[in-house]
Amino acid sequence: MLDDCNYLKLNYKITLSNDGKYRFISIVLRAGKFVIGNPDAISILGLIEGEAEKIIKSLLDIKIKNNSDIIIYSIPEIDLDELFECCFEHILGGNLDDARMNKHKNIIERTALSIPFANECFDGNVGFLSYLGKNNGLLFWRDFESMKTRSLIVDYSMYIKIWEEFIAHANCQSI
Repeated sequence: MLDDCNYLKLNYKITLSNDGKYRFISIVLRAGKFVIGNPDAISILGLIEGEAEKIIKSLLDIKIKNNSDIIIYSIPEIDLDELFECCFEHILGGNLDDARMNKHKNIIERTALSIPFANECFDGNVGFLSYLGKNNGLLFWRDFESMKTRSLIVDYSMYIKIWEEFIAHANCQSI
């Protein structure tokens, strides 16, 4: 059974370089009892901002294109590891297995990256968010340290909102 998540928050700290020319960030995503990311890692703020903008755009596009609801009660029966692999292959490139892709097609078409990709703060973590309809989202990710695929049902609009608020705050931070 999937857990519902009523707590989503980005925890971050933005700092300036000693010469004041560059902005850096340490950031993690808190989702329910989980912490996604490395609170001790530091990245260039602009890289995280760019990835956050891509996340927001992709998630909004998916919600606009998919006005019908996936049957939520069937989600617990899904093999999350297999779904993760299919989304990874479909969204990030890889060896596409047609049989597996067809099996998860309805969800894959409603899925986008959910955490910034290819940066130090979320190094080794890859996550996706699938729009299930009725403002529900399936947030699932793999921590490559443990190699476990984890998942939560989240408020889809709230997930987008936390990234929008991050962008707004980051843009207010002057150099």
